[in-house]
Formats: sequence, C-alpha cells, structure tokens
Amino acid sequence: MRFWIIATIALAALVTLVVWREVRLSRKIEALHQDQMQWIAERQSLNERLNLAEEKLARTEIPSPETGKGSSVLLADVPPPVQRIAALENQIRALQLALDRQPVGLAIPEYDPTRQPPEPQPAINVPPKRGWGTEQVIGPPDTVRPGDAPTAWAPLKANDGQEWLAVGFDQAVEVAEVRIRETYNPGAISKVTAVVNNEEVTLWQGTAAQGSTPRDFVVPVSDNVQTDSVIVHFDTTRVGSWSEVDAVELVGRDGSRQWAKSADASSTYADKTRSASELAY
Repeated sequence: MRFWIIATIALAALVTLVVWREVRLSRKIEALHQDQMQWIAERQSLNERLNLAEEKLARTEIPSPETGKGSSVLLADVPPPVQRIAALENQIRALQLALDRQPVGLAIPEYDPTRQPPEPQPAINVPPKRGWGTEQVIGPPDTVRPGDAPTAWAPLKANDGQEWLAVGFDQAVEVAEVRIRETYNPGAISKVTAVVNNEEVTLWQGTAAQGSTPRDFVVPVSDNVQTDSVIVHFDTTRVGSWSEVDAVELVGRDGSRQWAKSADASSTYADKTRSASELAY
C-alpha cells in the first residue's frame, strides 16, 4: 500500500513538472514571437524613415555659393540602415538651416516702360500681326505710347459689355503674380482667373480703378495655384471707349517670369477696319 502511495506521488510530481515545462516553453515561444513582431515593426519603421529621408533629399536643393544654382545632395557610400538614416536626417536638418538663411519673399522688379524691349529675332513663314489682334498680346509689350494703338489687343466693340482675353504660357508655375499691361482706357478688368484642371479659379474679382496708361494691372496671388493659362475678364461698360491690352506676364513663386505665348479672345477689333471718327476716341 505504501508503495502505491509513493508511486502516485511520484507520478503526480512528474506530471506537474511536465506541465510546468510546457508552460515555460509556451511563454518562451510567445516572447520570441513578440520579439519577432517587434523586430519586423522596427525594420518597417526604419525602411519608412529611410524612404522619407531619401524623398526629402531628392526634392531639396541648396544654392551653391559659387554658381548660385541649386545642387542636389548625392550619397556616395551606403552605410547600414540605422547609420544611413541618421546621416540622411542630419543632412536634411543642415539643408533646412541653409534654406532658412535664404532671403524671404520674392523680389519682383517693376516693368520699366522707358526700357526698349529686345530686338525680335527674324521669324520664318510667320504672318504679320493684325492691328488690334489677339496676337498683339503675345510676347513682351511693344506699345510705347499711351492711347489707341494697333500694337495692342482691343475687343471688336466699345462699351459692349462682357469680353474676355485668354493667354497661355510655356510652363505651368505656382503663381505669385499676374501682370496685365493696359495701354488704353484702363479700368474695365472685372475678374482674373487661372485655368486649373480645365476649370477657372478666381485670382481676383472686383472694380478696377481707372487711371493713366500705360500701366501694369498687378494681381498678387497668395493661394497655391499652379497654371499655365490665365483668362482676363472685362466689363467694357465701365470705361468710355475700347480697353486695350499689350501684354500679359506670369510671375512664378520660383522667380520665373513668362510672357504669353498664345492668346485668344471673345472678339478682336482686327476683324474690321476703324473709321476716322472711331479713331478719335
């Protein structure tokens, strides 16, 4: 009887030991699984930080003191991921500090009407410009005197109501300013819009003051608008005669400046010849 009691106790102790070892092994397996998941998450985080750092460097340029032009940061050696991320983030911070030291704001010189435009290059097989046609808006201004001039665009009729002038540019830019060169009867501009995704975005709308010509009607743009096409709307009943525009300039936030390369309008006085009485306006 005593033997069976001792054997039972020994068997119970053995079973308890086996169960305890299984519990310990399960806990170790669970801990290893958690460590593996944590390692995978850390590796994913490192890869995401690495990709983000490389994208920031790819988009960042810093002006070179020798040339004044932007130069991208190039990575010659590829260290291990952790050290590489730290190096990239240090370079980003250095670039950001350098960019913060650059002058803030955009210096845009005023148009100088006393300065003659550059001599145009001879064109081949290009028809002559029509007086008051939309093609007169293309390129830099060439109307040097105020008043009615065939070197600027004019609508077909005076005081006829709503008119529009659409101009296109070579490059789409984030707009800082739109500058409209008015050379006759300023004050009819009622709205200026940018074409974004085939829709008009209003840059300015209101009543423009009348004044002497030639003048630049300047529309500063504070919102983030990127475009290569601008439409100028007119209410010609606001002025006593034809409104004429010689040129339209698009100023980008990157400092770029472009004159219109194409133009279209609701109407143009090039479609008829003015009489002597009409020229008296």
